[in-house]
Amino acid sequence: MTDDPKKVTGKPKLLKYMSTTREITHFPYLYTWGYQSRTVAELEEILRKYNIARVIDVRIKPWSKYQPEFRKDHLEIFPWYEHRGTLGNNHNSLPWLKGPHWHGGVKAVANLLKLHSVLLMCLERNPEMCHRKEVADAIFHEVPCQIMHLGFVKPSEQLNLL
Repeated sequence: MTDDPKKVTGKPKLLKYMSTTREITHFPYLYTWGYQSRTVAELEEILRKYNIARVIDVRIKPWSKYQPEFRKDHLEIFPWYEHRGTLGNNHNSLPWLKGPHWHGGVKAVANLLKLHSVLLMCLERNPEMCHRKEVADAIFHEVPCQIMHLGFVKPSEQLNLL
């Protein structure tokens, strides 16, 4: 993934998108982010930097014992915040067994993504260890998008300073 402007290089592709066939020269971005050991000020900076209009909280229970600023009752004062507990991790790894509420949540976020960039938020910093990666993949199947996991550097990509 890259931080370059939202465009696909090369020849534009024709896709079936939003019920009509049209030329697509760029795809919307779907971002994911884990708030572990971070602050709401850092989240707001990410929203500005990447021009993200909506934060979708994908936790079943939107509270935090150790980081109370990430509790729903604190975040819901922001116009960009939306809680979608139906997309929370219910430890059922098979998407087709998650039920209609989960699939309805995926479709709702996919519809938002057609209008503007969206960030999926959960606690876990590493997207490989968090269910939000699965949610992002399900949204990708509803609407073509580029998925960017923010704020996590794989250990293999870190500089060894020792």
